[in-house]
Amino acid sequence: GTMIVNVNNSTPQLQQILLDHVSDLMTGFVEGRYSLKNMSNDEFVFAELDDVLVDCTPNEEGKESRFNCLGEYLPESYLDELAMRLVATYEVDVSVVEGPRIGLLLRRVDQSRRD
Repeated sequence: GTMIVNVNNSTPQLQQILLDHVSDLMTGFVEGRYSLKNMSNDEFVFAELDDVLVDCTPNEEGKESRFNCLGEYLPESYLDELAMRLVATYEVDVSVVEGPRIGLLLRRVDQSRRD
């Protein structure tokens, strides 16, 4: 199923609430509890984060919802910090992907090949 979390745009500390939800989503994705739009091959998984946020605020004025707007709410260093937390917690290498589709590129670390 699809998980929908409604957050009122007048919520105090809106940005922090959104960041907490994105962090939980990525943690759940790595643990296999959640699925995300992704592309993968034998070695890598690109978890696309761009469309995990839909801004429904324009609906109040009879306009269409805004999609692919997560990047507008993220501090510049947030994805780097999230990547570092995932690397510290799980056996994965993580790279930030920026551009038209933001997300994280994950690769499992083979513990048998580490020094």
